[in-house]
Amino acid sequence: MIIVVANSKGGVGKSTLAVHLAAWLHEQGHKVTLADCDTQQSSSEWIREAIPEIKAVRLDNSDIILNELPILAQDADYVVADGPGSQTETSRALLLRGDLAIVPCKASMLEVRALAKATEVLRQAQDIRGGIPKAIIVLSMVGKNYRLT
Repeated sequence: MIIVVANSKGGVGKSTLAVHLAAWLHEQGHKVTLADCDTQQSSSEWIREAIPEIKAVRLDNSDIILNELPILAQDADYVVADGPGSQTETSRALLLRGDLAIVPCKASMLEVRALAKATEVLRQAQDIRGGIPKAIIVLSMVGKNYRLT
């Protein structure tokens, strides 16, 4: 299964969520590969420091993503792909190969209002692929005193 962590907005916690999800899946006994598709490449560095047993690869353009993600998925129970905070073509490639999309969103009204724009590419991929990838929105950076919470 290919799990894509994506949002065209930066700073919403994509890399943090991708690393924690990959670590949790590994702890559950699954074979996991982390595909770092963000130009900052922080998730692959973090996972190598935290859990070196998890395979981490860097996929730096949409063509490589389209070609390599299915190959990586053949050799793992889960591929967790950390998406970029902007590059639409990279996000589109990830969503065209993903089985599940996790869309982190900061817990603020401005972020929630911007969510429609951030999920436009997701809706396009679902239209092309007949509803795939399934998607969930995850509130990130939630403060217990936030009105939205």
